[in-house]
Amino acid sequence: MLLKDFNELPWSVREDVRKTLRAFSECYIRFHNGEYHVSTSIMLCANYPADYMVVGDVKASDVFTADERIINYIETFYDFPLGYKGERDYDMLDYMRAQGGTARVKLVDGTARLII
Repeated sequence: MLLKDFNELPWSVREDVRKTLRAFSECYIRFHNGEYHVSTSIMLCANYPADYMVVGDVKASDVFTADERIINYIETFYDFPLGYKGERDYDMLDYMRAQGGTARVKLVDGTARLII
């Protein structure tokens, strides 16, 4: 999907896409029954509503920068992504798990640090 088209979608749909792309690399936007729906896959159905339309697919790289994708991965899965080159602080990950998702991370010189 072109980013220009993405920015023309309603705000709630764009936020739903951003939340989904924090944990997934791609999502699909569909429109049916007068509403937008965001999902990580599309399935075949026997019958479709008259207004059914696949609006498009959005990749995480279209919405987030490389650093933001690393931060999203760490905050979502409490682990480091495969391509992560910074220092791996597993005590920080344990602390994040104990906080239950309220701890935030930022990258400083390529290394993930807690924001306190």
